[in-house]
Amino acid sequence: MITAHYITNQGRRKNNEDAILLCNEIITNNSVGIKTVEENQALFIVADGMGGYNRGEYASWLILNSFKESDFNLEINIKQAKEKLDQEVKKDKTLLNFGAVIAGIFIDHNRATIFNCGDSRVYRYNSGFLEQLSYDHSIVQQLVELGEIELKEMRKHPKKNMVTSAICGDLTNELPLFYSKEINLKANTIFFICSDGIWESGDIEEIETCFLDLNSCLECLEKLVLKSDVEDNFSGVVLEIKLGNRENLDSKDKK
Repeated sequence: MITAHYITNQGRRKNNEDAILLCNEIITNNSVGIKTVEENQALFIVADGMGGYNRGEYASWLILNSFKESDFNLEINIKQAKEKLDQEVKKDKTLLNFGAVIAGIFIDHNRATIFNCGDSRVYRYNSGFLEQLSYDHSIVQQLVELGEIELKEMRKHPKKNMVTSAICGDLTNELPLFYSKEINLKANTIFFICSDGIWESGDIEEIETCFLDLNSCLECLEKLVLKSDVEDNFSGVVLEIKLGNRENLDSKDKK
C-alpha cells in the first residue's frame, strides 16, 4: 500500500505554476491532502513550470497530462510531452520555450524508477536522513562538480535557478537530458519528491527535522518555506510505501 501526502502552494508568487500527478489525478492550484493507492503500479510526479516564461502552469499541466495518458516508458513519455508543448507553440508563437522541470517515481510491484529532468528532486528518507536519489540538471550542480562551490552553497547561489535541462516547447527535435535510476524497494520505504521551492528553503538538516513526524511533515515544510526568503512556488509529495519483507538489489542508474 502507498500513502501519498502532498502539498502544492503558490508561495509568495501571484500564481502557482507547479502541479502534481498522483497516479491518474493532476493536482493544481493550492492544495494539500493525502491519497491512498493500493495498485501494484503507480506514478507520482512533481512538475515545476518555468517562471521565466509564459504560461508555466499550462506547461506543467500539459506534461503531467501527457504522462497520465500513456503507459510508463520514460524516454517515450518525455518525447511525447515535448511534442505536446511543441504543438501548442505552433498554434501560439508567444509560448515559444515554455516548459517545466519534473521529478518523479514510478512504482512497479517491488521496483521503483526514480527520475528527473531539471532541478526538482527525489529523496529517500531513512534513519533520520534524506538521501538525494535524483540528479540536478543545473548550473550550480555543474559548479559543485567542478569544485567551485560546495553542496550547501547551491541553494543560495545567484545562479541557483538556472537549469541545464527541461521539457520545453522549443520546436526542436532534441530530447532534453533526463536522469533515471532503478532500485528495489525495502519492506517499508519513504520517498520525498519536491520542487526547488522546498529544497532551497533550508539546509538539508532543517528539512530532515520535518520528517520526524510524517503526520505533520507537510505543515512543517510549509512553515519552513514561508519563513525563508524563497519566493518560489513549492510542491512536495511524501510517499510511504509498505510491502512485504524484501531485500535490496544493486541499483542501476543512467544519466
